[in-house]
Amino acid sequence: MIFMATVIANELPNESRLRLDADNVTVAITARYVAIAAERSRLVSEEVFTFKGLLPKVGGFLARGAIHRAHRRHMEAFKRFAEA
Repeated sequence: MIFMATVIANELPNESRLRLDADNVTVAITARYVAIAAERSRLVSEEVFTFKGLLPKVGGFLARGAIHRAHRRHMEAFKRFAEA
């Protein structure tokens, strides 16, 4: 699946918003950066999936667990990258 990414807002250091568009799904992403200490931040990421058509909606519902696990892996990989 190929996504076209669009930056909706880039309000650093507080928040970034993206929209990812593919043929059968759109993903709206809001990333908030919360300071938890002088040298540490927490990334809070919220994704809203909108599936286009009946079959993608059913597939999206059935794939919720896999989507959640993939997102967790990506966030952990980003954390390792940012802390290196």
